[in-house]
Amino acid sequence: MRTVQEELKLERLRKEHETTLYSFEQSNRIYFETMVPSRGETFYQKEVFRHSLVQLLKEEERGQGLFYLIFNKEGTLIGRLNLTISGETADVGYRIGEAFSGRGYAKKALALAIEEAQRHLHLQKLTAKTTSAHIASQTVLVKNGFYEVRRDKEIFMWKGKEQQFVYYERLLT
Repeated sequence: MRTVQEELKLERLRKEHETTLYSFEQSNRIYFETMVPSRGETFYQKEVFRHSLVQLLKEEERGQGLFYLIFNKEGTLIGRLNLTISGETADVGYRIGEAFSGRGYAKKALALAIEEAQRHLHLQKLTAKTTSAHIASQTVLVKNGFYEVRRDKEIFMWKGKEQQFVYYERLLT
């Protein structure tokens, strides 16, 4: 368990987190779906959710990822952060619950994950992807030393806006 300025903690995902994580995902579903495509109705069925959690834990056992929950100083689950590992590269993904967005938690959690990756993992690079309209996510990445490497040429419509995927990297060496 790691802390940043005693404001938040990253905890590795465990089976015991199931109820808390399920509640977090349920209560933030509508908010998350304003930024990313829905995971579908079945994801939110208890058994399917449980299976998904078990699969993430198996991925971690195989060294394919590290999955963290982000807790504030009061012990409330406020978000999650994933490192999906492939060789010497890990792709970063994160989400902060609606009630806690705009407070710098994503930036701090990502900084902590970067520190963890530099200390304990043999990674050379972190990558991330967001949409052109998701300025907050782009800002979090840039403030943590990521730089834009490319934009998809393909434009797509999302929530009535033209968008494209934007790719970022951060070297760890």
